[in-house]
Amino acid sequence: MTLKAIILQLDGALGCRSHSVLETAFQRKAPASTAARIREAGSIARTKIADPKRNPAQSNQELWWLTLKRELQLTQPVLDEIINEYHDRVLLQLEDTVPRALPAAEVRSWLQDPSLKCAVFADVLQPEAVIRQQLCRAGLWAEGWDFIAHSANVHFDSCSPALYAEIIARLGVEADEALYIGENDGCAVAVAQVAGLHAFGIAPGVLPAQPTRPPWKSWSDLATMLVQRDEFNELALTLNRKQVMAELRGNLGALFGLLAEVSAEQWHQHPWEEEWSITQILCHLWDREQTEHLPRLRCITEEEEPFIVAPPPPPGPEVAPCHSDGRQVALHFQSARRETLCFLEGLAEAEWQKSARHSIFGPTTLLELAHFTAQHDRLHLNQLCQTLGECDS
Repeated sequence: MTLKAIILQLDGALGCRSHSVLETAFQRKAPASTAARIREAGSIARTKIADPKRNPAQSNQELWWLTLKRELQLTQPVLDEIINEYHDRVLLQLEDTVPRALPAAEVRSWLQDPSLKCAVFADVLQPEAVIRQQLCRAGLWAEGWDFIAHSANVHFDSCSPALYAEIIARLGVEADEALYIGENDGCAVAVAQVAGLHAFGIAPGVLPAQPTRPPWKSWSDLATMLVQRDEFNELALTLNRKQVMAELRGNLGALFGLLAEVSAEQWHQHPWEEEWSITQILCHLWDREQTEHLPRLRCITEEEEPFIVAPPPPPGPEVAPCHSDGRQVALHFQSARRETLCFLEGLAEAEWQKSARHSIFGPTTLLELAHFTAQHDRLHLNQLCQTLGECDS
């Protein structure tokens, strides 16, 4: 296994009572909102964010605040005032907190290794400014990360494998090329493994008398393993249907996260004459989902070892895009992907192992071809990211 990326989860505790800060902000700006009603609305919002079938076109931030606005019957100006006060007060309290134990120096040097892509996240409902502040308080740098996952650019809960799939899609690596590092006292280590990542759990400050989770590890243990990279193979699970489902969902989140950065002028730009525009990339994803990916998966369940022929090459950049509105194309692709996910969710475990013969891949299974669909997403997410980076602003 070639390690290409590290995903670090900061301590979820902000060092301040985040919920009480939010409650105070609501009561100052919207006195009619009782403490009990605020808590109830917050619980509803978190449930929606954790729903595996939620709309991945909506970021956590959008869903979080829109739910609170709707449940508490607030106007947009009042909600904006509450958001600003909440964020300011959280940052202010963070300045007075003491960071937890710092990572070993060896690990910190790995995080700055130019050959590795590095991502970081904390509470998926916290804004970017708060996470950057946490990084500073933990003795880590606030700039230079390949991806900082925060409420406005991720689309899943931290106990959802789709979140980890979304992050590696933004980094442009495959699951087995990434190492997740986080505290071994919650769901994240196990969930990251479900998503196909190598995962390493750091022991909390006080070890339990009778550990119930995998062996507790230290930052020093991790530093040793980072040198002996062959040991990572035991930290990941083999390819399975849960990983594939996480990737197919997570890739949608990564797509809409990238599209949030596209300006009106960039949708149809061609930084390279021989390459597609952003809208054409989306047209290709939509077309392949409808005409290739879902039909061949259905075919495998309906026939015995069908022979699957690879599709013809797609049209070049000289062909007009399928639609003038790139955002609308993305929504069409999302709808087609939902149909694929719905189909796969209805399959029994044995059906995932049904075999087929492919004109390029040779003998294969439904599981492998579903995984190929996710890899096809990643290929064009990387292409979209590169195209966006070269577009004129």
